[in-house]
Amino acid sequence: MLKNLYLICGKSGSGKTWIVDKLHNEYNYKVLKSYTTRPKRHPSDNDHIYVSLSNYYIDKENDGIAADTYFNKNFYWSRHAQLLESELYVIDKKGIETLVSSENIDRKFVVIYIKCSEEKRIEHMRMRGDKQKDIYERLSNDEKEFVGIEHFADFIVNGNYDEKWQTVKNIIDKCEKVS
Repeated sequence: MLKNLYLICGKSGSGKTWIVDKLHNEYNYKVLKSYTTRPKRHPSDNDHIYVSLSNYYIDKENDGIAADTYFNKNFYWSRHAQLLESELYVIDKKGIETLVSSENIDRKFVVIYIKCSEEKRIEHMRMRGDKQKDIYERLSNDEKEFVGIEHFADFIVNGNYDEKWQTVKNIIDKCEKVS
């Protein structure tokens, strides 16, 4: 188990899920799958744990939510126990702000921001099957939601997919040595 929890963030289509999946497949890192009330994008979509809205309210009522966000009429959240059991977590800026400011979580976080041009992000979203309307909605939302993300990021990673995942792996290796 890694000492730190690596919070991987980036705008829609930046490749964060691909990078995390690659690291999981190559090195067996444990990925935190957040809960969501949104439907699957496709039948084999396993990026999240898909549940009903009532699950969100039950977790909220039981104070079981570590970080949550609301986007495109759906909730996304993680539970406290997941933070202690996981090594990689794809998360948005609001979630990072919540976790970093929390005093109830006994885990060190390393924030890695995946940077990507808008042109490439659009290409990636099209490739995964996003509708044009959804792409532009995500682009618009990201422009507002990611303002100031650089101030939260311990590392900013740029480049193509292969460079990005290898850079993230190098960051993890170095951070684990000094933790």
